[in-house]
Amino acid sequence: MLFSLFSAACQIDLKRIIAYGSVSHMAFVTLCIFLGNLGGLESAVLMMLGHGFVSSSLFLLIGILYERGHTRNIRYYAGLYKIAGFGFYFLFFILCDIGIPFSPSFISEFIGFMAIIQVSIFLAVFVSFPIILGVVISLILAARVLFGLNDSRYFTNKPRILTNFLY
Repeated sequence: MLFSLFSAACQIDLKRIIAYGSVSHMAFVTLCIFLGNLGGLESAVLMMLGHGFVSSSLFLLIGILYERGHTRNIRYYAGLYKIAGFGFYFLFFILCDIGIPFSPSFISEFIGFMAIIQVSIFLAVFVSFPIILGVVISLILAARVLFGLNDSRYFTNKPRILTNFLY
C-alpha cells in the first residue's frame, strides 16, 4: 500500500496518479479478503464495486482532459474549477475516492476497519497510515488541478489548456 502511494506522490502524470491510488485501494481489498471473517469479505466486495465506478469515472475525466489538452502532465492543468461541469464532477469523484460519508468507499472502508479491528488493533493502526496518505495525495491532486495557478514557464510551447476548453 505504501509503495504505491509513494509512487503516486512522485508522479506528474494524472493517469498514473489515479492508477497508483487504485493499486493502493486494491491492496486494502486484498487485506480484507485474507482477514478470514465475514466483515472483511463484505468490505472487499463493496470496495471493488465502488472502486470500479469511482476509478473508471476518474479515468474518464482524465481522458477528457487529455483529448482537450493533448497532455496528462499535471503542471499544465490549473484553474479548471472555472469549467463548471468538469470541476464539479472531478471534485465529486475525488471525494468519493477518498471516502466521504455515504460514498461506497466510506462504507466499505468502515466495514473493513471493523473487520480488521476484530483481528488485530495493531494491524488497524498500521493500515490507517496508507489510507490517510491516500487522502492527502488525492486532495493535493484536486487542489492542483482545480484551484492551482497557471505557471507561465510551462506554457512556452503549448497553448493555454484552459482556453482549449472554452472553444
